[in-house]
Amino acid sequence: MQDYEVPVTIIALLVGGICIGVYISKIIRKLDRKRVAVYFEQRKCKLLTMPKPTFFQCDLFCRDTRLYYITYQDENNNIHSASVRTAIFANVFFSNDKIISDVSRDMQHSLNEENTILKKQLKYLEEENTKMRQELVYLKATLQD
Repeated sequence: MQDYEVPVTIIALLVGGICIGVYISKIIRKLDRKRVAVYFEQRKCKLLTMPKPTFFQCDLFCRDTRLYYITYQDENNNIHSASVRTAIFANVFFSNDKIISDVSRDMQHSLNEENTILKKQLKYLEEENTKMRQELVYLKATLQD
């Protein structure tokens, strides 16, 4: 039987290559995040979350395009959930853009609630004012006697 020895240099090159690949993929993800953030800033929106792609969304070295699931806030303060695909030499492409929180609808609901509360307070104050006027008339009548 022969003993097969793997040269240390080959193992070192493999480990070094894997480390360099992981480092490059991290740099690419940072560039993607910056590219998407600039895209939103130009449209007066705010990027809220952009998690790292999972293994199934991106291969080890993140070749070609990468898919991110993000949340962002538009200029009307609505919060969206979307899928974003981007690449090193490509632009930002959206799909499955859905509004999670519609601020205008929420604001209208809260305004209706506040309107109801204010109407109740106004009715109470009008009743209180009527009672005070009646008491004032009664006091004037008793003082004149």
